[in-house]
Amino acid sequence: FHTVCLGTLFYIVLICVQGYIFVSIGKEVEVQSRQLVKELEADGWVLDRVTGSHHMFKHPEKSQTVPVPHPKKDLPLGTVKAIRKLAGLA
Repeated sequence: FHTVCLGTLFYIVLICVQGYIFVSIGKEVEVQSRQLVKELEADGWVLDRVTGSHHMFKHPEKSQTVPVPHPKKDLPLGTVKAIRKLAGLA
């Protein structure tokens, strides 16, 4: 079983079973802001303030503030990865 990412939009999964290679190509699922907020809160981040359509999260042990566009149904994958990296979740 091997996964290869092609940028941030597509993935390929290669599975070898008894000498046969099966290939699965698909699109990564987009993340809703609600799910990202749950991930942050589970890691100890708390809502500090709301500025327009962005919820600003702070962590009691970190000096960084993490902005999350909310509510937004589908966040671009690059945005999700950047927010996770900023929060130390990546």
